[in-house]
Amino acid sequence: DCCYKKTGEMRQARNAPIIIHFMNELYNRPWQKPCDHPYKEIYYKIEKMVFGDNTIINKPLSGHTRATRMLKKYRFSFLQNYIMQKMDCRRERMEKVAWVIPSFIEGSGGYRTIFQHVNEMAKSYECHIYVYDSGDYKNNEAVAKAAEKFYGKCNCKFILGYDISTEVDYVMIFATSWLTAETVYLYKRKAKKVYFVQDYEPMFYPAGDEYLRAAGTYELAFYHITIGRWLAKKLQYTHGAKAAYYDFGVNEKIYNSVKGVERENSICFIFQPDKPRRATQLGIDALEIVKTCYPDIKIYLYGSKAKIQVPFQCTFLGIIRPEECAELYRKSVVGLCISASNPSRVPFEMMACGLPVVDVYTENNLYDYTDNIVLAQSSPEALAQAIIDLIKNPDMCKKIKYNANEFIKKRHIAEENKKFMDIVYSIKLGETNNYFENKIYRSYRLKMVNASYEITELRRKISLMKKKTIIEKLEHNSIIRRIPGIKNLRNWLR
Repeated sequence: DCCYKKTGEMRQARNAPIIIHFMNELYNRPWQKPCDHPYKEIYYKIEKMVFGDNTIINKPLSGHTRATRMLKKYRFSFLQNYIMQKMDCRRERMEKVAWVIPSFIEGSGGYRTIFQHVNEMAKSYECHIYVYDSGDYKNNEAVAKAAEKFYGKCNCKFILGYDISTEVDYVMIFATSWLTAETVYLYKRKAKKVYFVQDYEPMFYPAGDEYLRAAGTYELAFYHITIGRWLAKKLQYTHGAKAAYYDFGVNEKIYNSVKGVERENSICFIFQPDKPRRATQLGIDALEIVKTCYPDIKIYLYGSKAKIQVPFQCTFLGIIRPEECAELYRKSVVGLCISASNPSRVPFEMMACGLPVVDVYTENNLYDYTDNIVLAQSSPEALAQAIIDLIKNPDMCKKIKYNANEFIKKRHIAEENKKFMDIVYSIKLGETNNYFENKIYRSYRLKMVNASYEITELRRKISLMKKKTIIEKLEHNSIIRRIPGIKNLRNWLR
């Protein structure tokens, strides 16, 4: 009696069927009010997904139901407990999946994505998460509390340490970083080994031991699932890895464009000096040029608790919640997010809020964006030029917004979760051809933005002004003047 639009849905129903029959003996049904059924929220959620706003009109309780509810209250409470125990037994029969993750980092989007997928998997599997013991947590309960504090509720069992249980028959075990890959590789029980890859981690290190060790983990014969297309292409062509991808999605309940909201004259920049791949100094230098051209423009830095000295007035927002990020995107006129490795999810969330985005024109950004973003040559002058072009040119800004809006319509978080689960089921069943053999093509077609002569000259003048300021400090400070060799340094600066 069921209709499945896609093969993945049919596989999920076949391998992990879930049937909920709402009886009206012990509880009244969810389409009747008032409803006290313990699983009514599941019904409401599915009803909303299927019917949208055209929900079924609730019917009043029948006399029969009211009578059985009275009997239940006084005589049949033992039946309620018995049925609840039977329903809880289902989890004991579910197949089990293990995830191995590093210790938590507050504000990390990568961990948020992991828990997003774990919660989706928990509908069909019992999920265990093994967390690296960094010494910050005493036991499993402390780990679970920290995870909920940082990332929200996660429907799984947390285990402190990498001592993977050999008494549990896991059908799959997931590595989530190069530091966890060895643990998964050494796991001897029969299980499909999957590597969930969110970035090309060798790029986090200079060429050397750590670079080579991180790169080597992509050659351990795992199944690889990547977020984004460039990353899958990189693993396939550089390491010969089996890699399937899903596209970046956006939680449209949080990140959306609200009509009638007036934007202020401001720029927001994802500021994470603890992550070199976010190119903090490059962004600061670009914003200094913009601030020189537009002294009244506000600049918001967010994404980290760190504060560094910057050469212009700005507002440090620190680590803010997703809802606060959405508000920031809806009130700004341009967003700056620099990705030196795999693209961040942030630009897609900015697009969903109607915010034009600027990033760098590098190989890693040419496969997951279309004509919905402005990519500039990776220099402060070019990034500043791209931002200024968007501020000065309303027609260009409008076109980018339109392209972004059309693009993001197909990128709902539910679609991301579904594609992830489809790939998981294909790995489990050994039917991977549809996902692991797709060719990946470049999707970005716009020209790279380069700096104009005027912006380049402005950058040169700013640099000269800084040198002049340093020379003046050296000349007027009597203590510094006494340092041997300071005269030569002063002449060199001139």
